[in-house]
Amino acid sequence: MRSRTSRSVRGRSADLAAAFRRHGLPVILVNVTGRAPGRTESGRAGATATFPTGWTDLIDELDTQPTDHLISQRRRSAFHDTGLDNSPA
Repeated sequence: MRSRTSRSVRGRSADLAAAFRRHGLPVILVNVTGRAPGRTESGRAGATATFPTGWTDLIDELDTQPTDHLISQRRRSAFHDTGLDNSPA
């Protein structure tokens, strides 16, 4: 069961993405596909992280469109190893 706060954040995020689309603005969606290598404080040292099936999926409420930009965050940094760090300014 989702909390009221979770529903509120999800709904507001979906509303924001829809408003951007209506105004022809880019929608950039970010999912997290991993965590920083070598991190041990989240479990046993040397343990391999396993994540539940579908945990990287974006929420349905976002109504992902073909024109949206998807960034997969593989590390703690919002830019490193996402392709954004290689984009020309």
